[in-house]
Amino acid sequence: MYKDNLNSQGENKPNAEIRKDFYKRIFYIGLCIIPIVLFIDRKGSFRFLLLPFLVIGMYQLIVIVVSSRDITDDFFPLKASSEKTIRLLDKVIPGITTILFFVGLIFLIFEIEIFDNTIYGTRLFWMGGSVGIVLAIILTILLKLLRPGIYDESGSRYTVYYGLFIGLFLTTSALTGFINHHFAIPTTFCKKYVIARKSISTGRHTEYFLFIKFNNNRKERFSVDKTRYDLFEEGGEIELCMLKGKFGFDYVKDFKKPEKPALSDSNRLMEIGKMLTQLDTLTPVSRFIPHVVRVGNGLFQKMTDIHNHATSYDFQITRGDLDYPYGDNKADYVLTIISDYHDVAVRLRHNESLDKFDILGYMTLCNK
Repeated sequence: MYKDNLNSQGENKPNAEIRKDFYKRIFYIGLCIIPIVLFIDRKGSFRFLLLPFLVIGMYQLIVIVVSSRDITDDFFPLKASSEKTIRLLDKVIPGITTILFFVGLIFLIFEIEIFDNTIYGTRLFWMGGSVGIVLAIILTILLKLLRPGIYDESGSRYTVYYGLFIGLFLTTSALTGFINHHFAIPTTFCKKYVIARKSISTGRHTEYFLFIKFNNNRKERFSVDKTRYDLFEEGGEIELCMLKGKFGFDYVKDFKKPEKPALSDSNRLMEIGKMLTQLDTLTPVSRFIPHVVRVGNGLFQKMTDIHNHATSYDFQITRGDLDYPYGDNKADYVLTIISDYHDVAVRLRHNESLDKFDILGYMTLCNK
């Protein structure tokens, strides 16, 4: 991309054009990142305004990658080699680093969804990758001491540098994710969280994401299938069933809709009382009341009459049945509906097979 810039000793001279262009493109990338970071969580069409910044930033990055060999040679000039022949091992090492790069890339492709479904998975990814960078630095120093010949030619040096640094970065990050979930403690535990927002990525393959709110208002992205995506709503609760990873990062095995907490009998009976006072004579379908198997015609007519005359209600629940002859000791509870018109005692028995209450009968207590 740039002209060769060698001195009489065969060494690369610093090229002001290359460095100026490199710094300029880094500056442009930084400017593009600022609005993306500030407004990425905005909802609606406003987010599309970030697209030009993303495209410009990616273009600048691609140009840097394409020019990376020239940039490397400029910042780290080549020195003329005193060796006339290239040793076999010096030819093999660049090939090994190339293989390392592709192995790491393939490994990471298979592990990328694991990072998506690991809490603070991005942090785990960079922790693993940083280990690879450290290893690459150590190996680079050793190769410079033991096999300096591989750095005497621009092509092989470039291959070794990028094969080692990028290859080891990809490999160790993928390996970290694999170890964390594959050797996790095999005991599942579940916790409830709130869904901050949902997102769909349309491309060659449609992907569905849930952004879940964690501590300090931090949001984590999780990849799910369409069925689970449709099951949950923004702002609603979700139950994550997880395994404690080998490195302490929780790996999500399943996404569940939280079950509504079971109401106690007293709460259910209070709901029954309130619903009975709201029966509508014009819509027979309204005879359906949660927690009740069936409302009979007699009680329906009685409650309709009370509904048409009463202005206030109160409720009282007692265990057991009404005294004989009004009760036969078969009722589990008596729900007394107290109004400023009539009071009614409703006898109820819990139906275990349906987990609802059968209405055994009712009794008008007094007129007011």
